[in-house]
Amino acid sequence: MPLQSRVNQYPGVNAHLQSYYQANTGWVGFHQAYIMQLEATLQEVLRPYGYLVDNTTSMQIKELPTDGEDAGRPYKIFADVGIRDFVPTKEHPPIIYGTGGVVALEMPIWESVHVDEEHFLRAIAIREMNPEDKRPGRIVTWLEVLSPSNKPGGSDYPTYLEKRISVIGAGINLIELDFIHWRGPVVAGLPHYLSHPRTGERDSDAMPYYIAVTNPHPTIYDGKATIYTFGPAEAIPVITIPLARDEKVGFDFGDPYRKTFSADARAYLVDYEQLPEEFATYNKRDQGYIRALMGTIAHHQDELDQGPFPVEDLKPPNGNE
Repeated sequence: MPLQSRVNQYPGVNAHLQSYYQANTGWVGFHQAYIMQLEATLQEVLRPYGYLVDNTTSMQIKELPTDGEDAGRPYKIFADVGIRDFVPTKEHPPIIYGTGGVVALEMPIWESVHVDEEHFLRAIAIREMNPEDKRPGRIVTWLEVLSPSNKPGGSDYPTYLEKRISVIGAGINLIELDFIHWRGPVVAGLPHYLSHPRTGERDSDAMPYYIAVTNPHPTIYDGKATIYTFGPAEAIPVITIPLARDEKVGFDFGDPYRKTFSADARAYLVDYEQLPEEFATYNKRDQGYIRALMGTIAHHQDELDQGPFPVEDLKPPNGNE
């Protein structure tokens, strides 16, 4: 009989559920549901401080001109979640500052994109932006929940890289949530979690999930990309979201994830008696944690309306090989 629970029994990203989506279909539905939870939770946190959150944010941009042309074709890009400066005034209530998660990497912005510095600076200098706002306030922060198609090897990967440059070039803060461990990162410079295709080696510092915060302020030359990485043994970190006028707020991205998981259609895709599908795509450190967690869940199987429970008797990892 399957061992199931509407409560996410992982402290953060549920490796069983993510692996199900890797081997089957359904990611699009999860993606949409998580975005709706993010929008609702972010709005509750940010509205008192004068910010409006919506998932229909768009921006008109003009693509790079080709040789011999003065201007490129205009087109729109859309955010999964957009944060607007609803009350453009310095009279906001005192903002809450968060501590953020564990920083794995901090780098100049141009190093975080998969193009060289010269091309990046040329791209952001030429591309024209028009927010096309029909709502109060300008876009200050742009949030993306990455899908498999956005990542290396995906059909939308080249388009997504252009989108990243467009948003950053417009001076908009960019937050990217990546829970897709089976494809490489869109942020350049991050250790790759998957085995090397030829040698089979893994990077011992790599983690399967990350949240990247790109803050192009005061300028794109001075701004930084900060990446927070974590695995199935850790909670999704509380991240400091950059807003307008140097304002920042701490936000727990794990809360909307837990709410999204708890829907019957998703929670009951997970059977904790079975190893996650595509289990071999996890490194030995994470495989050890998942096995130990499954044992803990079995021990508490009569109280799975609670949790997650502390994982006991987990030996320190001996590496990833």
